[in-house]
Amino acid sequence: MMSRTVLHPAFRTILAWGACALLVACDVVNDPHGDVSGPTPPTTDGVPRRVLLEKFTGHTCPNCPEGDVIASELQAQYGSELLILTSIHQGFFAELHPPLYDTDFTTPAGNDYGSIFTPPSYPQGMVDRRRVNNTWTFGRGDWDERIAEVIGQPAKVDVRITAAEVNSGAINTSVKVKLIEELDPVEYNLTVFLQESGIIDYQTDQNATPPDVPNYEHNHILRGALNGSWGQPFAMTDLAVGDSTTVDLTNLAIPANVLSISNCELVAYLYRTDTYEILQVHAFDLD
Repeated sequence: MMSRTVLHPAFRTILAWGACALLVACDVVNDPHGDVSGPTPPTTDGVPRRVLLEKFTGHTCPNCPEGDVIASELQAQYGSELLILTSIHQGFFAELHPPLYDTDFTTPAGNDYGSIFTPPSYPQGMVDRRRVNNTWTFGRGDWDERIAEVIGQPAKVDVRITAAEVNSGAINTSVKVKLIEELDPVEYNLTVFLQESGIIDYQTDQNATPPDVPNYEHNHILRGALNGSWGQPFAMTDLAVGDSTTVDLTNLAIPANVLSISNCELVAYLYRTDTYEILQVHAFDLD
C-alpha cells in the first residue's frame, strides 16, 4: 500500500501561492475593495431586473476573501432582493489539501460551469453570465461596473419562487414565470440552485496572520443545481405578453453535502441557451 505524505500547512501555503503565480493566476487589483459607491439602480414602474453574481472561488485562494468582502458590500448597497450571490468552488484552489483543507466544496454543476466559462484567475465573477469584451468572467475590481449596467433596469420577464417545501430529504418548489415584453425567438432554460451559508471551515486569506484561517464563514456556497447543471427547457413561445405560468418541480433531492437545510436558499433563474445570459433571477430562503 502506498504511503501518502502530508505537507506541513506552512509549506502547503507556499505551494498555493506559487501555484497562484504560475499555474492559476490570482486576480490582483490595486484597490482590492473596488469602488462600491456607484450609481443606485434606476426606479421603474415595472419589474426590476434582479442580478446574479456568481463567484468562482476556492478555499485555498488567498485573494478570494477580498472578493467575498466586495460582493457583500455590493449586496448591501443594492439589497439582497436585487443582487443575489452564489459562490462556486471550482478548479485548482478548490482542491483538497489535508489535514486543514479536507472539505470538498465542489459540485458537478460548478465543475460544468468552470469548463464552459473558464475563469482565468480567482476570484472571478459572472454578472448574469453576460458576455462583455469576449469574456463571461471578470475580476473583483470590475464587478460593480458590470452590475450597475443591468441591475434594476426594466425586466422583460419575471421569475419568482412562490413556494417551497422540504420533506423527507427532498424539495418541492413552484416557480412562476411571467412574460413582460417580447423576447428573442431562441431557446430558454429554467435552473434551480440550492446554496448554503454559515459554513465554518478553513480558508486561505492573504491578509490574515497566519493565512490559514480555521473559522472562516463560507456563505452562498453552491450545493447543487437541483434540476441539472443547465436546468430544463422552458417554452417562452407558449406565453403572450402579460401571461404567466407556474412550473412545479417536485421531489428534488437535497444534495448529500448540505449541512443544515435551514441555512439554505433556493435560487431560480431563466436564461438564453445560445448565450447563457440570465434574464431574471429570484432567491427564496428555506429557513
